[in-house]
Amino acid sequence: MAQMTMSDMESLPADQLINVCEPACGAGAMILSVAQVCPPAVRRRLRVTAIDINRTACDMAFLNTTLWGIPTRVIHGNTLSGEYWAAWSNIHYLAPWLPLALRPQAPEAMAQGQPPTPVEVERIQVSLGQQEFAL
Repeated sequence: MAQMTMSDMESLPADQLINVCEPACGAGAMILSVAQVCPPAVRRRLRVTAIDINRTACDMAFLNTTLWGIPTRVIHGNTLSGEYWAAWSNIHYLAPWLPLALRPQAPEAMAQGQPPTPVEVERIQVSLGQQEFAL
């Protein structure tokens, strides 16, 4: 399924980020599959938003995507009702250009565990409505 979704990678702009929204991520298996079918140049441009209603699933997705080096924002929430309780960005999402020692000082790092902002919730709703790389 990941191969079918990402089959037309040549048509993606070479200089832009690729936003992927996974509204029911579980432990992140589909995200890992998408990263696996992408060549390294495309994988570095991925920016994943992973949402799940189960907190344990969010923790597993956070660990899996961090270990695989996939820039991911994991959100604990209910995609269907639009309720979001907490959000975390992994180190690859926060500031991939900074040295590891400086990344925890990034502004997004200070907001770890807080609910997503209304602007981010609106972006998620638009992304889900457009079906652009929504898995």
